[in-house]
Amino acid sequence: MRKGNIIRIPFAIPSRNTLDKMHWSKKRKLQNEYRLFVRQQMTKHKISKWIIPKKGSIYLQSVKKYQIRDYDNLIGGAKIMIDALVKEGFIFDDTIKLIGTPRVSQGSLKIWKKGMKEVMATGQEYWDVEHTTIIRTEREDQDEHKI
Repeated sequence: MRKGNIIRIPFAIPSRNTLDKMHWSKKRKLQNEYRLFVRQQMTKHKISKWIIPKKGSIYLQSVKKYQIRDYDNLIGGAKIMIDALVKEGFIFDDTIKLIGTPRVSQGSLKIWKKGMKEVMATGQEYWDVEHTTIIRTEREDQDEHKI
């Protein structure tokens, strides 16, 4: 049986060009901010850590107010976000053997808000922010291994 989890981070995936120009200490600070939000969302939604290496998948959707990135910048920028997910236990490891190829997409805020009307109608959480990343995983159920 597969189990899915969704969390929302109030940051868009940064551009690979932006990350390449950052000093290593600023990148670490950014990753620590991502980790903090991942940890907060996992606690809020009672998501257990992925503690045993079982197969799963990961999907990241970045939403920005205006600028849509070219695909290679989007993929390169997603690495720092995926590393934060691994360090917080949201995913066990980012190897292709366990999660396959991460699926990453993006959209503008205008298009995203139109789709969010359905989410709001179902009573799910909605963030009215200009930049956000929605992260969804599917993994084999491991309720008996919660920490």
